Amino acid sequence: PAGAAPERPRGPSGNSTATGSTGSGASFSKAAAAASSGLVPNPNDLLRRGEELLRQTAQLHQQNEIAHKKQEEERRKQEEIEKRRAEVEEKRRLEEERKRLVEEEQQNVRRQADEAAQVLQDELRKLIEVAELEVQMAEAESAKIDEPASCEEIVRVSEDFETAALAAQHAVKACFEFMDGRHLKLKGNTEATMSNCASLLKRSHAARASVDMVVLKVRQKAKPAKDELLARSLQAELESLLAVAEEEAATVRKLQEALGKAQRQDGNEADQAVISACDDFDKPGQNALQAALRCTSLLDQNVKQIHGPTEELKARSTKLAGQARQLRSALDQILEKVRLAKMAAIQRIEKEARRVAVEKEAKRQEAIFDQYDQDKDGVLTAGEIVAYVKGEHQFDLAEEKLQQILQNGGVSKQHFARLRSQVAVIWSEILAKQRKERSEKQLLQLRKGAAEIQSALSGVEAEVVKAEAEVRHLPPMIKRAGMMMHQLYERTEAAETAIDAARDFLAAAKEQVFSLDKEIESEAKAMAQTEVRGLQMKVSLLENRLNHAANLTKTARNKLQLEEKKAELMQAAGY
Repeated sequence: PAGAAPERPRGPSGNSTATGSTGSGASFSKAAAAASSGLVPNPNDLLRRGEELLRQTAQLHQQNEIAHKKQEEERRKQEEIEKRRAEVEEKRRLEEERKRLVEEEQQNVRRQADEAAQVLQDELRKLIEVAELEVQMAEAESAKIDEPASCEEIVRVSEDFETAALAAQHAVKACFEFMDGRHLKLKGNTEATMSNCASLLKRSHAARASVDMVVLKVRQKAKPAKDELLARSLQAELESLLAVAEEEAATVRKLQEALGKAQRQDGNEADQAVISACDDFDKPGQNALQAALRCTSLLDQNVKQIHGPTEELKARSTKLAGQARQLRSALDQILEKVRLAKMAAIQRIEKEARRVAVEKEAKRQEAIFDQYDQDKDGVLTAGEIVAYVKGEHQFDLAEEKLQQILQNGGVSKQHFARLRSQVAVIWSEILAKQRKERSEKQLLQLRKGAAEIQSALSGVEAEVVKAEAEVRHLPPMIKRAGMMMHQLYERTEAAETAIDAARDFLAAAKEQVFSLDKEIESEAKAMAQTEVRGLQMKVSLLENRLNHAANLTKTARNKLQLEEKKAELMQAAGY
Protein backbone atom coordinates (compact mmCIF):
# COMPACT_ATOMS: atom_id res chain seq x y z
CA PRO A 1 0.00 0.00 0.00
CA ALA A 2 1.19 3.52 -0.63
CA GLY A 3 1.13 4.43 3.02
CA ALA A 4 2.96 1.28 4.21
CA ALA A 5 6.67 1.42 5.13
CA PRO A 6 8.97 -0.23 2.68
CA GLU A 7 10.42 -3.67 3.61
CA ARG A 8 14.04 -3.77 4.66
CA PRO A 9 16.40 -5.61 2.40
CA ARG A 10 17.64 -8.95 3.72
CA GLY A 11 21.25 -10.20 3.87
CA PRO A 12 22.55 -13.50 2.64
CA SER A 13 21.30 -15.22 5.81
CA GLY A 14 17.73 -14.10 5.22
CA ASN A 15 17.63 -11.62 8.12
CA SER A 16 17.04 -7.99 7.72
CA THR A 17 20.22 -6.14 6.99
CA ALA A 18 21.42 -3.63 9.44
CA THR A 19 23.70 -1.97 6.99
CA GLY A 20 22.91 1.31 5.29
CA SER A 21 23.14 4.96 6.01
CA THR A 22 21.58 6.20 9.27
CA GLY A 23 20.61 9.49 7.70
CA SER A 24 18.84 7.77 4.88
CA GLY A 25 16.84 5.64 7.28
CA ALA A 26 15.82 8.73 9.15
CA SER A 27 14.76 10.53 6.01
CA PHE A 28 12.77 7.52 4.95
CA SER A 29 10.99 7.47 8.30
CA LYS A 30 10.22 11.13 7.97
CA ALA A 31 8.79 10.62 4.54
CA ALA A 32 6.69 7.76 5.80
CA ALA A 33 5.47 9.89 8.63
CA ALA A 34 4.63 12.74 6.28
CA ALA A 35 2.73 10.39 4.02
CA SER A 36 0.69 9.08 6.95
CA SER A 37 -0.05 12.58 8.08
CA GLY A 38 -1.36 13.43 4.61
CA LEU A 39 1.42 15.78 3.62
CA VAL A 40 2.62 15.68 0.00
CA PRO A 41 6.40 14.88 -0.19
CA ASN A 42 8.74 16.96 -2.24
CA PRO A 43 9.59 15.27 -5.57
CA ASN A 44 13.25 16.04 -5.21
CA ASP A 45 13.27 14.38 -1.85
CA LEU A 46 11.58 11.37 -3.36
CA LEU A 47 14.12 11.29 -6.13
CA ARG A 48 16.99 11.46 -3.71
CA ARG A 49 15.46 8.80 -1.54
CA GLY A 50 15.02 6.56 -4.59
CA GLU A 51 18.63 7.02 -5.65
CA GLU A 52 19.68 6.27 -2.10
CA LEU A 53 17.65 3.12 -2.14
CA LEU A 54 19.18 2.04 -5.45
CA ARG A 55 22.65 2.71 -4.14
CA GLN A 56 21.97 0.70 -1.01
CA THR A 57 20.56 -2.12 -3.11
CA ALA A 58 23.67 -2.14 -5.34
CA GLN A 59 25.87 -2.23 -2.27
CA LEU A 60 23.89 -5.15 -0.93
CA HIS A 61 24.25 -7.03 -4.24
CA GLN A 62 27.97 -6.27 -4.30
CA GLN A 63 28.36 -7.50 -0.74
CA ASN A 64 26.40 -10.62 -1.61
CA GLU A 65 28.68 -11.31 -4.60
CA ILE A 66 31.81 -10.76 -2.52
CA ALA A 67 30.50 -13.13 0.13
CA HIS A 68 29.61 -15.67 -2.55
CA LYS A 69 33.08 -15.40 -4.11
CA LYS A 70 34.70 -15.87 -0.70
CA GLN A 71 32.62 -18.98 -0.15
CA GLU A 72 33.58 -20.30 -3.60
CA GLU A 73 37.29 -19.52 -2.95
CA GLU A 74 37.18 -21.30 0.41
CA ARG A 75 35.48 -24.25 -1.22
CA ARG A 76 38.14 -24.41 -4.01
CA LYS A 77 40.94 -24.13 -1.47
CA GLN A 78 39.40 -26.91 0.52
CA GLU A 79 39.12 -29.05 -2.62
CA GLU A 80 42.77 -28.23 -3.55
CA ILE A 81 43.91 -29.23 -0.09
CA GLU A 82 41.99 -32.48 -0.34
CA LYS A 83 43.45 -33.11 -3.80
CA ARG A 84 47.01 -32.47 -2.63
CA ARG A 85 46.44 -34.67 0.39
CA ALA A 86 45.26 -37.44 -1.94
CA GLU A 87 48.28 -36.94 -4.25
CA VAL A 88 50.71 -37.07 -1.30
CA GLU A 89 49.02 -40.20 -0.07
CA GLU A 90 49.27 -41.75 -3.56
CA LYS A 91 52.97 -40.82 -3.82
CA ARG A 92 53.63 -42.32 -0.41
CA ARG A 93 51.85 -45.48 -1.47
CA LEU A 94 53.80 -45.64 -4.76
CA GLU A 95 57.12 -45.01 -2.98
CA GLU A 96 56.40 -47.82 -0.54
CA GLU A 97 55.51 -50.07 -3.46
CA ARG A 98 58.73 -49.06 -5.28
CA LYS A 99 60.82 -49.76 -2.19
CA ARG A 100 59.13 -53.12 -1.82
CA LEU A 101 59.89 -53.97 -5.47
CA VAL A 102 63.48 -52.74 -5.15
CA GLU A 103 63.93 -54.84 -2.04
CA GLU A 104 62.54 -57.86 -3.82
CA GLU A 105 64.81 -57.16 -6.82
CA GLN A 106 67.84 -56.81 -4.57
CA GLN A 107 66.97 -60.07 -2.89
CA ASN A 108 66.66 -61.71 -6.30
CA VAL A 109 69.99 -60.21 -7.38
CA ARG A 110 71.69 -61.41 -4.21
CA ARG A 111 70.18 -64.83 -4.64
CA GLN A 112 71.29 -64.95 -8.30
CA ALA A 113 74.75 -63.67 -7.31
CA ASP A 114 75.05 -66.42 -4.71
CA GLU A 115 73.94 -69.00 -7.25
CA ALA A 116 76.45 -67.65 -9.82
CA ALA A 117 79.16 -67.60 -7.15
CA GLN A 118 78.43 -71.22 -6.32
CA VAL A 119 78.67 -72.16 -10.02
CA LEU A 120 81.97 -70.28 -10.40
CA GLN A 121 83.30 -71.81 -7.18
CA ASP A 122 82.41 -75.28 -8.47
CA GLU A 123 84.34 -74.61 -11.70
CA LEU A 124 87.27 -73.15 -9.75
CA ARG A 125 87.22 -76.11 -7.37
CA LYS A 126 87.59 -78.49 -10.31
CA LEU A 127 90.53 -76.45 -11.66
CA ILE A 128 92.16 -76.38 -8.23
CA GLU A 129 91.73 -80.13 -7.84
CA VAL A 130 93.43 -80.64 -11.21
CA ALA A 131 96.21 -78.25 -10.20
CA GLU A 132 96.70 -80.00 -6.85
CA LEU A 133 96.90 -83.33 -8.63
CA GLU A 134 99.51 -81.95 -11.06
CA VAL A 135 101.43 -80.47 -8.12
CA GLN A 136 101.43 -83.84 -6.38
CA MET A 137 102.79 -85.47 -9.54
CA ALA A 138 105.48 -82.78 -9.79
CA GLU A 139 106.39 -83.32 -6.12
CA ALA A 140 106.66 -87.04 -6.78
CA GLU A 141 108.97 -86.38 -9.71
CA SER A 142 111.03 -83.95 -7.63
CA ALA A 143 111.60 -86.63 -5.00
CA LYS A 144 113.47 -88.69 -7.58
CA ILE A 145 116.20 -86.04 -7.83
CA ASP A 146 117.75 -87.27 -4.58
CA GLU A 147 118.14 -90.85 -5.82
CA PRO A 148 120.70 -90.82 -8.73
CA ALA A 149 124.38 -90.14 -8.19
CA SER A 150 125.65 -89.43 -11.71
CA CYS A 151 125.24 -86.09 -13.45
CA GLU A 152 123.56 -87.67 -16.46
CA GLU A 153 120.89 -89.26 -14.27
CA ILE A 154 120.31 -86.01 -12.39
CA VAL A 155 119.90 -84.10 -15.64
CA ARG A 156 117.56 -86.76 -17.04
CA VAL A 157 115.42 -86.67 -13.89
CA SER A 158 115.37 -82.86 -13.96
CA GLU A 159 114.22 -82.93 -17.57
CA ASP A 160 111.42 -85.35 -16.69
CA PHE A 161 110.53 -83.11 -13.77
CA GLU A 162 110.43 -80.03 -15.99
CA THR A 163 107.63 -81.67 -18.00
CA ALA A 164 105.60 -82.38 -14.87
CA ALA A 165 106.40 -78.96 -13.41
CA LEU A 166 105.32 -77.27 -16.62
CA ALA A 167 101.97 -79.08 -16.52
CA ALA A 168 101.54 -78.10 -12.84
CA GLN A 169 102.41 -74.49 -13.57
CA HIS A 170 99.92 -74.38 -16.42
CA ALA A 171 97.22 -75.86 -14.17
CA VAL A 172 97.92 -73.31 -11.43
CA LYS A 173 98.02 -70.55 -14.00
CA ALA A 174 94.61 -71.68 -15.30
CA CYS A 175 93.22 -71.26 -11.76
CA PHE A 176 94.48 -67.69 -11.44
CA GLU A 177 93.41 -66.82 -14.96
CA PHE A 178 89.93 -68.10 -14.11
CA MET A 179 89.87 -65.88 -11.00
CA ASP A 180 91.19 -62.85 -12.84
CA GLY A 181 88.42 -60.23 -12.89
CA ARG A 182 85.95 -62.52 -11.06
CA HIS A 183 86.86 -61.98 -7.40
CA LEU A 184 83.66 -60.13 -6.56
CA LYS A 185 81.52 -62.66 -8.41
CA LEU A 186 83.29 -65.53 -6.63
CA LYS A 187 82.71 -64.04 -3.18
CA GLY A 188 78.91 -63.87 -3.47
CA ASN A 189 76.79 -62.24 -0.72
CA THR A 190 76.30 -64.86 1.95
CA GLU A 191 78.72 -65.88 4.64
CA ALA A 192 78.93 -69.40 3.23
CA THR A 193 79.93 -68.35 -0.28
CA MET A 194 82.47 -65.88 1.07
CA SER A 195 83.98 -68.58 3.28
CA ASN A 196 84.14 -71.04 0.38
CA CYS A 197 85.79 -68.39 -1.81
CA ALA A 198 88.45 -67.69 0.83
CA SER A 199 89.12 -71.42 1.13
CA LEU A 200 89.52 -71.80 -2.64
CA LEU A 201 91.87 -68.82 -2.81
CA LYS A 202 93.97 -70.32 -0.03
CA ARG A 203 94.19 -73.65 -1.86
CA SER A 204 95.18 -72.00 -5.18
CA HIS A 205 97.93 -69.96 -3.51
CA ALA A 206 99.15 -73.04 -1.69
CA ALA A 207 99.34 -74.95 -4.99
CA ARG A 208 101.35 -72.16 -6.60
CA ALA A 209 103.70 -71.97 -3.63
CA SER A 210 104.24 -75.73 -3.73
CA VAL A 211 105.07 -75.64 -7.46
CA ASP A 212 107.52 -72.79 -6.99
CA MET A 213 109.18 -74.55 -4.08
CA VAL A 214 109.72 -77.88 -5.85
CA VAL A 215 110.88 -76.14 -9.04
CA LEU A 216 113.43 -74.16 -7.04
CA LYS A 217 114.57 -77.29 -5.24
CA VAL A 218 115.06 -79.35 -8.42
CA ARG A 219 116.78 -76.57 -10.32
CA GLN A 220 119.18 -75.91 -7.47
CA LYS A 221 119.98 -79.61 -7.39
CA ALA A 222 120.27 -79.96 -11.19
CA LYS A 223 122.29 -76.80 -11.86
CA PRO A 224 125.70 -78.20 -10.80
CA ALA A 225 125.07 -81.36 -12.83
CA LYS A 226 124.07 -79.34 -15.90
CA ASP A 227 127.09 -77.07 -15.47
CA GLU A 228 129.33 -80.13 -15.24
CA LEU A 229 127.85 -81.71 -18.38
CA LEU A 230 128.11 -78.42 -20.26
CA ALA A 231 131.73 -77.99 -19.18
CA ARG A 232 132.56 -81.52 -20.31
CA SER A 233 130.84 -80.93 -23.65
CA LEU A 234 132.69 -77.65 -24.21
CA GLN A 235 136.01 -79.20 -23.22
CA ALA A 236 135.42 -82.11 -25.59
CA GLU A 237 134.62 -79.66 -28.39
CA LEU A 238 137.74 -77.65 -27.55
CA GLU A 239 139.86 -80.84 -27.64
CA SER A 240 138.55 -81.67 -31.13
CA LEU A 241 139.22 -78.12 -32.31
CA LEU A 242 142.73 -78.29 -30.82
CA ALA A 243 143.39 -81.56 -32.64
CA VAL A 244 142.41 -79.97 -35.97
CA ALA A 245 144.49 -76.88 -35.17
CA GLU A 246 147.50 -79.05 -34.28
CA GLU A 247 147.25 -80.83 -37.64
CA GLU A 248 147.14 -77.51 -39.46
CA ALA A 249 150.03 -76.23 -37.35
CA ALA A 250 152.09 -79.33 -38.21
CA THR A 251 151.65 -78.50 -41.90
CA VAL A 252 152.82 -74.95 -41.21
CA ARG A 253 155.90 -76.25 -39.35
CA LYS A 254 156.83 -78.44 -42.32
CA LEU A 255 156.59 -75.38 -44.57
CA GLN A 256 158.77 -73.51 -42.07
CA GLU A 257 161.46 -76.11 -42.56
CA ALA A 258 161.24 -75.63 -46.34
CA LEU A 259 161.56 -71.86 -45.82
CA GLY A 260 164.67 -72.39 -43.70
CA LYS A 261 166.27 -74.40 -46.52
CA ALA A 262 165.45 -71.63 -49.02
CA GLN A 263 166.98 -68.99 -46.73
CA ARG A 264 170.21 -70.97 -46.53
CA GLN A 265 170.64 -71.00 -50.30
CA ASP A 266 173.14 -68.71 -52.06
CA GLY A 267 173.03 -66.88 -55.35
CA ASN A 268 170.52 -64.79 -57.21
CA GLU A 269 167.80 -67.44 -56.98
CA ALA A 270 167.79 -67.53 -53.16
CA ASP A 271 165.40 -64.56 -52.70
CA GLN A 272 162.98 -65.90 -55.32
CA ALA A 273 163.02 -69.26 -53.54
CA VAL A 274 162.30 -67.49 -50.24
CA ILE A 275 159.35 -65.60 -51.77
CA SER A 276 158.01 -68.81 -53.30
CA ALA A 277 158.34 -70.61 -49.96
CA CYS A 278 156.57 -67.72 -48.21
CA ASP A 279 153.75 -67.80 -50.77
CA ASP A 280 153.24 -71.46 -49.92
CA PHE A 281 152.30 -70.33 -46.41
CA ASP A 282 149.26 -68.34 -47.54
CA LYS A 283 146.52 -70.97 -47.52
CA PRO A 284 147.96 -73.40 -44.86
CA GLY A 285 148.85 -70.47 -42.61
CA GLN A 286 145.36 -69.02 -42.86
CA ASN A 287 143.79 -72.43 -42.25
CA ALA A 288 145.94 -72.99 -39.15
CA LEU A 289 145.26 -69.47 -37.89
CA GLN A 290 141.50 -69.89 -38.38
CA ALA A 291 141.61 -73.22 -36.52
CA ALA A 292 143.48 -71.59 -33.62
CA LEU A 293 141.00 -68.68 -33.67
CA ARG A 294 138.10 -71.11 -33.37
CA CYS A 295 139.71 -72.52 -30.25
CA THR A 296 140.28 -69.12 -28.64
CA SER A 297 136.81 -67.91 -29.68
CA LEU A 298 135.23 -70.91 -27.98
CA LEU A 299 137.21 -70.07 -24.85
CA ASP A 300 136.29 -66.38 -24.95
CA GLN A 301 132.57 -67.02 -25.53
CA ASN A 302 132.32 -69.64 -22.75
CA VAL A 303 134.72 -68.35 -20.12
CA LYS A 304 132.59 -69.34 -17.11
CA GLN A 305 130.83 -72.38 -18.57
CA ILE A 306 133.95 -74.23 -19.69
CA HIS A 307 135.54 -74.26 -16.22
CA GLY A 308 132.76 -76.31 -14.62
CA PRO A 309 131.91 -76.66 -10.92
CA THR A 310 134.57 -79.27 -9.95
CA GLU A 311 138.29 -78.79 -9.45
CA GLU A 312 139.07 -81.54 -11.94
CA LEU A 313 137.14 -79.76 -14.70
CA LYS A 314 138.72 -76.42 -13.80
CA ALA A 315 142.23 -77.90 -14.02
CA ARG A 316 141.45 -79.56 -17.34
CA SER A 317 139.95 -76.36 -18.81
CA THR A 318 143.02 -74.39 -17.68
CA LYS A 319 145.28 -76.87 -19.43
CA LEU A 320 143.27 -76.80 -22.66
CA ALA A 321 143.12 -73.01 -22.61
CA GLY A 322 146.90 -72.85 -22.19
CA GLN A 323 147.41 -75.22 -25.14
CA ALA A 324 145.06 -73.18 -27.34
CA ARG A 325 146.69 -69.85 -26.52
CA GLN A 326 150.19 -71.32 -26.83
CA LEU A 327 149.30 -72.71 -30.27
CA ARG A 328 147.87 -69.33 -31.33
CA SER A 329 150.99 -67.54 -30.13
CA ALA A 330 153.31 -70.01 -31.94
CA LEU A 331 151.35 -69.62 -35.19
CA ASP A 332 151.45 -65.84 -34.90
CA GLN A 333 155.24 -65.95 -34.43
CA ILE A 334 155.73 -68.30 -37.40
CA LEU A 335 153.51 -66.23 -39.70
CA GLU A 336 155.19 -63.01 -38.57
CA LYS A 337 158.62 -64.50 -39.35
CA VAL A 338 157.33 -65.59 -42.75
CA ARG A 339 155.99 -62.08 -43.44
CA LEU A 340 159.29 -60.47 -42.42
CA ALA A 341 161.31 -62.98 -44.48
CA LYS A 342 159.18 -62.32 -47.55
CA MET A 343 159.42 -58.56 -47.06
CA ALA A 344 163.21 -58.75 -46.69
CA ALA A 345 163.52 -60.88 -49.84
CA ILE A 346 161.30 -58.47 -51.80
CA GLN A 347 163.34 -55.52 -50.58
CA ARG A 348 166.58 -57.23 -51.61
CA ILE A 349 165.17 -58.03 -55.06
CA GLU A 350 163.91 -54.45 -55.48
CA LYS A 351 167.26 -53.09 -54.30
CA GLU A 352 169.07 -55.28 -56.80
CA ALA A 353 166.65 -54.20 -59.52
CA ARG A 354 167.30 -50.53 -58.69
CA ARG A 355 171.05 -51.13 -58.74
CA VAL A 356 170.81 -52.81 -62.11
CA ALA A 357 168.61 -49.97 -63.40
CA VAL A 358 171.10 -47.37 -62.16
CA GLU A 359 173.97 -49.20 -63.81
CA LYS A 360 171.97 -49.51 -67.00
CA GLU A 361 171.09 -45.82 -66.95
CA ALA A 362 174.72 -44.92 -66.23
CA LYS A 363 175.84 -46.98 -69.23
CA ARG A 364 173.12 -45.35 -71.36
CA GLN A 365 174.25 -41.86 -70.30
CA GLU A 366 177.87 -42.83 -70.92
CA ALA A 367 176.91 -44.04 -74.39
CA ILE A 368 175.11 -40.71 -75.01
CA PHE A 369 178.20 -38.82 -73.83
CA ASP A 370 180.41 -40.87 -76.13
CA GLN A 371 177.94 -40.33 -78.98
CA TYR A 372 178.22 -36.53 -78.79
CA ASP A 373 181.96 -36.47 -77.87
CA GLN A 374 183.05 -36.31 -81.48
CA ASP A 375 186.75 -35.80 -80.82
CA LYS A 376 186.81 -38.51 -78.15
CA ASP A 377 188.80 -36.31 -75.76
CA GLY A 378 186.47 -37.00 -72.81
CA VAL A 379 185.15 -33.40 -72.76
CA LEU A 380 182.04 -31.93 -74.44
CA THR A 381 182.77 -28.62 -76.13
CA ALA A 382 180.28 -25.86 -77.00
CA GLY A 383 179.31 -27.36 -80.34
CA GLU A 384 178.98 -30.80 -78.88
CA ILE A 385 176.77 -29.46 -76.03
CA VAL A 386 174.50 -27.68 -78.53
CA ALA A 387 174.24 -30.88 -80.56
CA TYR A 388 173.43 -32.89 -77.39
CA VAL A 389 170.63 -30.49 -76.38
CA LYS A 390 169.20 -30.44 -79.88
CA GLY A 391 169.39 -34.20 -80.31
CA GLU A 392 168.18 -35.35 -76.87
CA HIS A 393 165.85 -32.52 -75.76
CA GLN A 394 164.65 -31.14 -79.12
CA PHE A 395 165.26 -27.43 -78.49
CA ASP A 396 167.94 -24.91 -79.41
CA LEU A 397 170.17 -23.80 -76.59
CA ALA A 398 170.48 -20.03 -76.26
CA GLU A 399 173.97 -18.50 -76.36
CA GLU A 400 173.76 -16.97 -72.88
CA LYS A 401 172.72 -20.29 -71.40
CA LEU A 402 175.58 -22.00 -73.25
CA GLN A 403 178.04 -19.51 -71.77
CA GLN A 404 176.71 -20.18 -68.30
CA ILE A 405 177.33 -23.88 -68.81
CA LEU A 406 180.85 -23.30 -70.19
CA GLN A 407 181.98 -20.81 -67.55
CA ASN A 408 184.22 -23.55 -66.10
CA GLY A 409 185.30 -24.90 -69.46
CA GLY A 410 184.01 -27.99 -71.24
CA VAL A 411 181.91 -30.69 -69.59
CA SER A 412 183.75 -33.84 -68.72
CA LYS A 413 182.16 -37.24 -68.37
CA GLN A 414 182.43 -36.84 -64.63
CA HIS A 415 180.24 -33.68 -64.72
CA PHE A 416 177.81 -34.94 -67.36
CA ALA A 417 175.06 -35.42 -64.73
CA ARG A 418 175.35 -31.74 -63.78
CA LEU A 419 174.96 -30.81 -67.45
CA ARG A 420 171.77 -32.84 -67.63
CA SER A 421 170.43 -31.01 -64.57
CA GLN A 422 171.28 -27.63 -66.06
CA VAL A 423 169.58 -28.55 -69.34
CA ALA A 424 166.48 -29.73 -67.42
CA VAL A 425 166.32 -26.36 -65.60
CA ILE A 426 166.69 -24.46 -68.87
CA TRP A 427 163.98 -26.58 -70.49
CA SER A 428 161.61 -25.95 -67.56
CA GLU A 429 162.26 -22.20 -67.88
CA ILE A 430 161.44 -22.40 -71.58
CA LEU A 431 158.25 -24.31 -70.85
CA ALA A 432 157.27 -21.78 -68.18
CA LYS A 433 157.84 -18.91 -70.59
CA GLN A 434 155.75 -20.66 -73.21
CA ARG A 435 152.95 -21.25 -70.74
CA LYS A 436 153.06 -17.60 -69.70
CA GLU A 437 152.82 -16.47 -73.29
CA ARG A 438 149.91 -18.84 -73.90
CA SER A 439 148.26 -17.62 -70.71
CA GLU A 440 148.54 -13.97 -71.74
CA LYS A 441 147.15 -14.80 -75.16
CA GLN A 442 144.33 -16.80 -73.59
CA LEU A 443 143.56 -13.97 -71.18
CA LEU A 444 143.28 -11.54 -74.08
CA GLN A 445 140.93 -13.95 -75.84
CA LEU A 446 139.03 -14.47 -72.58
CA ARG A 447 138.53 -10.73 -72.03
CA LYS A 448 137.47 -10.31 -75.64
CA GLY A 449 135.02 -13.20 -75.32
CA ALA A 450 133.72 -11.85 -71.98
CA ALA A 451 133.15 -8.44 -73.55
CA GLU A 452 131.25 -10.05 -76.41
CA ILE A 453 129.17 -12.09 -73.97
CA GLN A 454 128.48 -8.94 -71.91
CA SER A 455 127.23 -7.25 -75.05
CA ALA A 456 125.13 -10.31 -75.87
CA LEU A 457 123.73 -10.36 -72.35
CA SER A 458 122.67 -6.76 -72.73
CA GLY A 459 120.62 -7.83 -75.72
CA VAL A 460 119.27 -10.79 -73.75
CA GLU A 461 118.30 -8.46 -70.89
CA ALA A 462 116.42 -6.28 -73.38
CA GLU A 463 114.49 -9.35 -74.51
CA VAL A 464 113.77 -10.27 -70.86
CA VAL A 465 112.51 -6.73 -70.23
CA LYS A 466 110.17 -7.08 -73.23
CA ALA A 467 108.86 -10.38 -71.87
CA GLU A 468 108.32 -8.82 -68.43
CA ALA A 469 106.47 -5.94 -70.01
CA GLU A 470 104.13 -8.36 -71.77
CA VAL A 471 103.59 -10.36 -68.58
CA ARG A 472 102.92 -7.30 -66.40
CA HIS A 473 99.32 -6.98 -67.64
CA LEU A 474 98.41 -10.63 -67.01
CA PRO A 475 97.63 -10.73 -63.21
CA PRO A 476 94.64 -8.30 -63.31
CA MET A 477 93.32 -10.04 -66.43
CA ILE A 478 93.59 -13.45 -64.75
CA LYS A 479 91.33 -12.23 -61.93
CA ARG A 480 88.69 -11.14 -64.49
CA ALA A 481 89.25 -13.91 -66.99
CA GLY A 482 85.55 -14.52 -67.51
CA MET A 483 85.02 -10.98 -68.84
CA MET A 484 88.38 -10.54 -70.61
CA MET A 485 88.93 -13.88 -72.31
CA HIS A 486 89.89 -12.40 -75.68
CA GLN A 487 92.33 -9.82 -74.22
CA LEU A 488 93.86 -12.44 -71.89
CA TYR A 489 94.35 -14.85 -74.79
CA GLU A 490 96.14 -12.21 -76.91
CA ARG A 491 98.33 -11.08 -74.01
CA THR A 492 99.24 -14.67 -73.13
CA GLU A 493 100.19 -15.47 -76.73
CA ALA A 494 102.36 -12.34 -76.93
CA ALA A 495 104.01 -13.08 -73.56
CA GLU A 496 104.79 -16.68 -74.53
CA THR A 497 106.33 -15.53 -77.81
CA ALA A 498 108.50 -12.98 -76.02
CA ILE A 499 109.57 -15.51 -73.38
CA ASP A 500 110.51 -18.12 -76.01
CA ALA A 501 112.64 -15.57 -77.87
CA ALA A 502 114.36 -14.49 -74.65
CA ARG A 503 115.01 -18.14 -73.74
CA ASP A 504 116.71 -18.77 -77.08
CA PHE A 505 119.00 -15.75 -76.64
CA LEU A 506 119.71 -16.71 -73.02
CA ALA A 507 120.55 -20.34 -73.93
CA ALA A 508 123.07 -19.19 -76.54
CA ALA A 509 124.68 -16.77 -74.08
CA LYS A 510 124.76 -19.43 -71.37
CA GLU A 511 126.52 -21.88 -73.67
CA GLN A 512 129.14 -19.23 -74.51
CA VAL A 513 129.70 -18.52 -70.82
CA PHE A 514 130.26 -22.17 -69.90
CA SER A 515 132.68 -22.71 -72.79
CA LEU A 516 134.66 -19.57 -71.97
CA ASP A 517 137.17 -21.10 -69.50
CA LYS A 518 137.84 -24.39 -71.31
CA GLU A 519 141.44 -25.27 -72.28
CA ILE A 520 142.88 -22.44 -70.14
CA GLU A 521 146.39 -22.64 -68.71
CA SER A 522 146.70 -22.97 -64.95
CA GLU A 523 148.26 -19.47 -64.68
CA ALA A 524 145.14 -17.89 -66.23
CA LYS A 525 142.66 -20.28 -64.63
CA ALA A 526 141.95 -18.14 -61.55
CA MET A 527 141.30 -14.97 -63.54
CA ALA A 528 139.19 -16.91 -66.04
CA GLN A 529 137.11 -18.37 -63.22
CA THR A 530 136.51 -14.88 -61.82
CA GLU A 531 135.31 -13.60 -65.19
CA VAL A 532 133.14 -16.67 -65.77
CA ARG A 533 131.68 -16.49 -62.26
CA GLY A 534 130.53 -12.91 -62.80
CA LEU A 535 128.96 -13.79 -66.16
CA GLN A 536 127.29 -16.87 -64.68
CA MET A 537 125.80 -14.77 -61.91
CA LYS A 538 124.33 -12.34 -64.44
CA VAL A 539 122.99 -15.23 -66.52
CA SER A 540 121.39 -16.74 -63.38
CA LEU A 541 119.69 -13.45 -62.52
CA LEU A 542 118.29 -13.13 -66.04
CA GLU A 543 117.19 -16.75 -65.93
CA ASN A 544 115.35 -16.21 -62.62
CA ARG A 545 113.55 -13.16 -64.01
CA LEU A 546 112.58 -15.09 -67.10
CA ASN A 547 111.35 -18.04 -65.03
CA HIS A 548 109.16 -15.71 -62.98
CA ALA A 549 107.62 -14.32 -66.15
CA ALA A 550 107.16 -17.85 -67.51
CA ASN A 551 105.33 -18.90 -64.32
CA LEU A 552 102.88 -16.02 -64.68
CA THR A 553 102.33 -16.95 -68.32
CA LYS A 554 101.71 -20.58 -67.34
CA THR A 555 99.15 -19.45 -64.77
CA ALA A 556 97.37 -17.39 -67.44
CA ARG A 557 97.39 -20.32 -69.86
CA ASN A 558 95.94 -22.64 -67.21
CA LYS A 559 93.23 -20.08 -66.47
CA LEU A 560 92.35 -19.88 -70.17
CA GLN A 561 92.10 -23.65 -70.42
CA LEU A 562 89.88 -23.75 -67.34
CA GLU A 563 87.55 -21.09 -68.74
CA GLU A 564 87.36 -22.94 -72.07
CA LYS A 565 86.39 -26.18 -70.28
CA LYS A 566 83.74 -24.32 -68.28
CA ALA A 567 82.33 -22.82 -71.45
CA GLU A 568 82.20 -26.25 -73.12
CA LEU A 569 80.42 -27.77 -70.11
CA MET A 570 77.87 -24.94 -69.98
CA GLN A 571 77.25 -25.25 -73.73
CA ALA A 572 76.79 -29.00 -73.39
CA ALA A 573 74.31 -28.38 -70.55
CA GLY A 574 72.30 -26.01 -72.76
CA TYR A 575 73.05 -22.76 -70.98
